[in-house]
Amino acid sequence: MARNKQPAHKGGSMSLEHIRAVIKDFISDTSNHLLVIKGKWGAGKTFFWQNVINECQSEKCVGRDFYSYVSLFGVNSLEELNNSILASRVDSNPNKAQKRLDTLTARLRNLARGVENIPALREYTGGMISALLHLLLDNTLICFDDIERRGDGLTIRDIFGLASVLKEQRGCKVVLIMNEEGLDEGAQKQFTLHGEKVIDRHLSFSIPAEESFGYIFESSFPRRDLVKSCCLSLHIENIRTLQRIKRSIEDITPHLSSLEEQVTEGVIRSLILFVWSHYEQASGAPPIKFVLAYSPVNLYLAKENKKELSPEDKKWNEILGAYNYFRNSEVDECLADYVQTGYVDKPKLSLQLDKENEQARVLKGQHSYSEVWGIYRNSFDDNEQAFVEALVSNFRSNIKIMSLENLQSVVSALRDFEQDTVANSLVDEYFSTRNSEEAIKGIMHLQGTIFISDVKDEYILGRLHNIWESTDFDKRSLAEVVKELSNKSGWSREDLRRLDSFSTDDYFNFFKSEKSPNLYFYVRKCLDFGKADDGSGIYKSVGEKAEEALRKIGSENRINRMRVLTLYKIEVP
Repeated sequence: MARNKQPAHKGGSMSLEHIRAVIKDFISDTSNHLLVIKGKWGAGKTFFWQNVINECQSEKCVGRDFYSYVSLFGVNSLEELNNSILASRVDSNPNKAQKRLDTLTARLRNLARGVENIPALREYTGGMISALLHLLLDNTLICFDDIERRGDGLTIRDIFGLASVLKEQRGCKVVLIMNEEGLDEGAQKQFTLHGEKVIDRHLSFSIPAEESFGYIFESSFPRRDLVKSCCLSLHIENIRTLQRIKRSIEDITPHLSSLEEQVTEGVIRSLILFVWSHYEQASGAPPIKFVLAYSPVNLYLAKENKKELSPEDKKWNEILGAYNYFRNSEVDECLADYVQTGYVDKPKLSLQLDKENEQARVLKGQHSYSEVWGIYRNSFDDNEQAFVEALVSNFRSNIKIMSLENLQSVVSALRDFEQDTVANSLVDEYFSTRNSEEAIKGIMHLQGTIFISDVKDEYILGRLHNIWESTDFDKRSLAEVVKELSNKSGWSREDLRRLDSFSTDDYFNFFKSEKSPNLYFYVRKCLDFGKADDGSGIYKSVGEKAEEALRKIGSENRINRMRVLTLYKIEVP
């Protein structure tokens, strides 16, 4: 039979349909050709081959009566390879009865191989069983996969020698699937030397990223357009990486129910980036550690400070910038841990998703609230009723996330339109939704701050004062507060409010009762508040009470007057 050799495919990526047609034609024709399918690691060579051979078996169009698939991973000898071919051989177009027979035959073959693995019996048979079984090997389509991962005892020359015998003497046709880049220099030379005499056709398996994506993600996959956009943005064409992305999304999806769409999309975008970063660093992807530390602000500061970045850092920054990655949230840290460990910390992920989702709801509500004011700003129509109804309805829908400033704006507008009853009702509803301890603490923090000066509505102020006067969560003594503050660098609004809640006599009693080397620092801490001012007067109030207490102490006797003057620079009349 004349050999119809074809040169290797050259140029860019082939279409998926073109590759399918070439492979299907090879599988179905009756010639004893040897086809080599070459491609990068993870390009999907094996995955695609298995799908096409299964398709051909279903259509009963395989050009040989039998089919055998053998991975050469770890195979160390020709004899072992021969036995693997025999053990995996099945009918190309099997029915149920044939499948049962194939299973029985395979078991017998494995049994025979097992017998010959016993040294004493092998010496007795002289390898006759393997030789006899090899005589059964004919009229077979054989696929040798993972050539670059063969054992040290099996050479490229051995593989091509066996392939030549199979196609020339046993009426078989052979396909070799390999990653040529995985061969060392010596193996590549052997491949070129011996392959030239045996190979009939080369096929470079390289398909466009969009087709690779479509091969893994069916049209019904949830949020397919988003996933596709992310994968193409990162130029992901590696089939294994795409499969991992799909599995990861499927793993995480059950945790995304009832979330705002913005949060769900952010999770998917980050997850795709992390999977790609973790598995494709050899292809230029930045490490996950770099991704989590990425910030456009840091990049800007580096440019401002004329800090020179390495070429690798520049490339990675460009990738992340083009991907529009600006997150680095606690949720992202959970996702990165999952990708690296394969384990989802469900309680932690759930907690962080809830937090991020609440923030998204706040932003969504605020955006919705701003849109209502567009009715007021964007025309001169006579639509007072429509505006008032929309304003009240929207505020009630988002009342849990509305700020005190939002409440003041709505109430002020309603009073302008003589809707006092509705305004008061909204105020009551607003505060009734804030009856938890945490919410009341937030309201308590507003007391004495500059922010409260923006509240002008008397009805709102009345509700606030009722809460301030009837609530006291902080039970700390003056001594406890001052001593806590002396052991840390800052203070909270709650600390400041508590300090201001004490009288001059309380400060007097505290200073007099303290007898330790720390007394000076405690007094100094209280006085220092008087040097600060946030516009609310609370800092000044604390400082004045401390000064007045010291003057009272200084007026008791001469030595105390001298102490107050020399240590704290406060004159006593």
